[in-house]
Amino acid sequence: MNQELSFSLTRNGTPIQTVEFGASLTRAEQLVDVNESQFYGFEVNSREAETEYGVWIGDIAAETAQGSTRDSHGTVVGFGRGRSVFWDDAAHFEGARGIVWVRLASRSAGSSESWRDRVLLPLVVTSTKLSEARFRTMYEELQGLACGLVLDLVSKSFRSINLSQAAGRPSVRSNLMELRLLERSWPPLANALDALAAEPVKGLKIVRELRNCWGSERFSPRTVVRLAGLGLDPRRPGVIVPFPASVERVAESNDTVEHRVIAGYLAFLEQRLEDCQDNIRRQIQAIERDRPLRQHASVVGRSLYETEDMPRVRRLEVQQERAVRLREQIRRSRHIAPLRGVRPDFRIVNTPVFQNVGPYHRIRHEIDRYLNAGLLILDEGTDDRVKSTSRMYEQWSFLQLAAAFRHVGLRCVNRQGLLHTTRRFRFTLDFDRGARVTFVSDDNKSVSLRYEPWILPEAAAQQVHDTVYRGRTGQAAWSPDILIEFLSGEATPGGPADVDYAVVLDAKYAPAIREHHWEGTDKYLEIRATSTRRQVVRQLWLIHPSFGDEDIVMRDPSLKWTMDGPNCARDESIKGMLRLLPAEGPPEDSEAEGWISQPVDAAVRFVIGLLNYVGVKHRGGT
Repeated sequence: MNQELSFSLTRNGTPIQTVEFGASLTRAEQLVDVNESQFYGFEVNSREAETEYGVWIGDIAAETAQGSTRDSHGTVVGFGRGRSVFWDDAAHFEGARGIVWVRLASRSAGSSESWRDRVLLPLVVTSTKLSEARFRTMYEELQGLACGLVLDLVSKSFRSINLSQAAGRPSVRSNLMELRLLERSWPPLANALDALAAEPVKGLKIVRELRNCWGSERFSPRTVVRLAGLGLDPRRPGVIVPFPASVERVAESNDTVEHRVIAGYLAFLEQRLEDCQDNIRRQIQAIERDRPLRQHASVVGRSLYETEDMPRVRRLEVQQERAVRLREQIRRSRHIAPLRGVRPDFRIVNTPVFQNVGPYHRIRHEIDRYLNAGLLILDEGTDDRVKSTSRMYEQWSFLQLAAAFRHVGLRCVNRQGLLHTTRRFRFTLDFDRGARVTFVSDDNKSVSLRYEPWILPEAAAQQVHDTVYRGRTGQAAWSPDILIEFLSGEATPGGPADVDYAVVLDAKYAPAIREHHWEGTDKYLEIRATSTRRQVVRQLWLIHPSFGDEDIVMRDPSLKWTMDGPNCARDESIKGMLRLLPAEGPPEDSEAEGWISQPVDAAVRFVIGLLNYVGVKHRGGT
């Protein structure tokens, strides 16, 4: 190994972790603690000739300001100076927590060949924006709010399921994580199936067979009647023997309750993999559907579709191939001898065989472990990313607002792109782009809450019957994190519903709202209603988890937020900051059914003020 060639994590230019590496991949063993909000840099010393280097935190490429160059896929390459390569000090670990892998890769300078991994550096990221207690609360409330959404929108009979015991806790994972879970759980299950096939536990059953008899056999009443009909009495002397007759005997059989349950579970796993394949296919189709919108925004001469979406599609296609291979393995396992011809009957049973026979006990353990992974899957999107806290915060904020609308008495009547039914009462909450939850008040006014909607140019919005469109000239679509629409009509085949008033909220997972966080947000105030062409977005809010004295702060200090909303006329455009911070622990009391977790007080006060401001009747959180 070249002792001079090294990769360092730096703080204020001083190395805090250095790894020497050579031609093969080097994996660091020592864990180093880093702070989420502090600035760190990276450095390669004694760089190799005609070689360029890239750094990734998880699967996100590290940016650098000085001398930035990008490869053909838009990846930032470190800038060289003398015999070293640098990446500027920056908040590279913002949004990460727990163990994060930093990856250094290299390739020939200026080439389009694949990156070759050189160093893997594990770090422990300490979160500063949210304490561990608050993070766990956010995680738990995502589960609770999501389950409540299921309970509100699925039939009443579903409420009888015990979410915490019979069906397991919900889990927060993407479809790709679901696939990974299935891949991890399959090897021990396959080994147990091999052991089962070698020594299956069989049951006893009565079988009838036609064979030559000599008169000394025990015949069933049905056989006696049949022989009498033929004029044959086996008890009489002189009967010609042997004679053919149906005889009952006890025989071993593979058709047991355990084998039926196992066959049913394997069929269920096949269905889950089919769901994963369908969801991955749908994600690829969604990316391709958005391709015209993403090709307009360029990054150093290349579109977002080329730099971000195409690599994502390639990763999804790899996952699709993995799902196909695993599904074929499970399909073959359903035809092992003990399960051949057995009718699948997947139900939860606890028999002595499952309790005491090794292979069966291991299979039952794997069944329980997988089912307890969750009644509901909370999907984090198309990517299995290490830096997911900021994404989780966006989704938590969205569900907090949804919970607040219900908490003040509005009825949840529709959801679109938010819940996907899988198999046997399992659901995926995966936050499709443009997902919409609709509420209705007691005075029959509708409120629509949308997650990351595409705000299209006017002609395109009219074509797809969307309610709003972007007001500026241009073809690139806008996409705020959350859009709240107050509707006065219903959509018709000829056009969308009328939007009377709208509010845009953008989630910023940052320790404090700074001036640069407002950059690029003013355009949202130019969103217009498709039906009337009026400017309808009058409020722009930045959601943040920082600490402070006030939860709702107007950007204009002359304005105040009250229980009736901002103290200004409805035709004025306003900006503000909404602090949504998870509690240090779960609420002391929660509903027995429905949304389970209570929304935070700031979300409730914001929603009450907003409803009062636009004149929508509510029950004030009772």
